[in-house]
Amino acid sequence: MGSIALTVLTLTLGMFFIFVGQFKITPKFFPDVHEDMRREFGRVNKVFPFYQVTGWRPFAKNYRLTVGIAEVVCGAILVLIPALEEQHISPHTHNKLEKLHTILSTGSPLHSRIFDYVYTNIKTNVLLGSITGGTDIISCFAGVNPTLSVHRGEIQSPHLAMAIECWSEDGKKLEGESGELVCVKPFPSMPVNFWNDSDGEKYRRAYFDKFPGIWNHSDFCLFNPVTRGIVMLGRSDGTLNPNGIRFGSAEIYSVVDQFNGEILDSLCVAQRNPSTGNERVILFLKVSKQKKEKEKQS
Repeated sequence: MGSIALTVLTLTLGMFFIFVGQFKITPKFFPDVHEDMRREFGRVNKVFPFYQVTGWRPFAKNYRLTVGIAEVVCGAILVLIPALEEQHISPHTHNKLEKLHTILSTGSPLHSRIFDYVYTNIKTNVLLGSITGGTDIISCFAGVNPTLSVHRGEIQSPHLAMAIECWSEDGKKLEGESGELVCVKPFPSMPVNFWNDSDGEKYRRAYFDKFPGIWNHSDFCLFNPVTRGIVMLGRSDGTLNPNGIRFGSAEIYSVVDQFNGEILDSLCVAQRNPSTGNERVILFLKVSKQKKEKEKQS
């Protein structure tokens, strides 16, 4: 291997191992790796372990080192990028990142503001790619295509062998409107059955109940008819439909997440008027103590 290469293996429990150069996989589980990034971890042909758990806040110096050694491709679960943004970290001020080509994001929809942060604070000409798929299919339905342009808030294109479409509730193909993400043809990594499901009932109920014979991934999406890009709007089983205006969880999070440090938690629910049938959406917010104190003082 003539130059440094970087691979990220993402596990369900939130562990990340970043391997640099030619290496023998010998992971180290040192709690102090978060704060004691020793010099030997960053050398070529050495293993650089990065152990991340949910809720842990990264320190700026660690990310400076991480992005400094990253070359070619860097992968991350979406929550890591907003963590950098929240701490006002601008990796490009500490590293040239000349060979950083691609940043892959997964785990939840990649909001438009994250595109702005990446291209302003990390690298102006990096290929920022959001991907969507699942552990159940061991693959992605859509993701990065280096031959296409990147459009803010969109996944570039379907992946090979994935005949995905956006469908309405009554099974009609949609473009420019939000609907269900479906795959209309079998694909190579499609699971064939569940354990302890000899008659296949659970399997069919999970994916083929809504549209018989068609794989329904229970994701809410929109296909842009102009760019041909795909906008992921969250899980369809978590969507709201007040008075026929259907929107997903991502559209709520994209607003709430702008108030980092002020809003600790949120809950969005629908409330229907039994007499008129009209529906409204109520957003409950748990505000931080600091925010409450500021409001009292004002």
